[in-house]
Amino acid sequence: MSSRGPAAVEYEDALDESAQEWRRVRIWIEAGRVRRFVVQYETMIGGQRVPVVRYDTAHGYAHREQMFRDRELIKTRRSDRLSLDEALQFAGDDVRRHWRTYRRQFMRNQP
Repeated sequence: MSSRGPAAVEYEDALDESAQEWRRVRIWIEAGRVRRFVVQYETMIGGQRVPVVRYDTAHGYAHREQMFRDRELIKTRRSDRLSLDEALQFAGDDVRRHWRTYRRQFMRNQP
């Protein structure tokens, strides 16, 4: 076990051809296992990236936070039955498949 803590791996990829929609991923790995993660969908508004949906483990468990233009936030806990590896896979897949729906909900300001 390293005294430096988990190693972080970061990457981002465009979800659309115009590079206005992004998936940003950060994974902390220790001893070959996922220890924490963030998977965030961001859209460009007014020349700035704005978070729309974020999956993370910041509160000690895997959950999704869906943001809205009025700054409302809806937090949804993911199943405790999923390992962190499975929750990370689910989050990445969900953002890739459903970003258009999340964007529409964000822009309409409703789930």
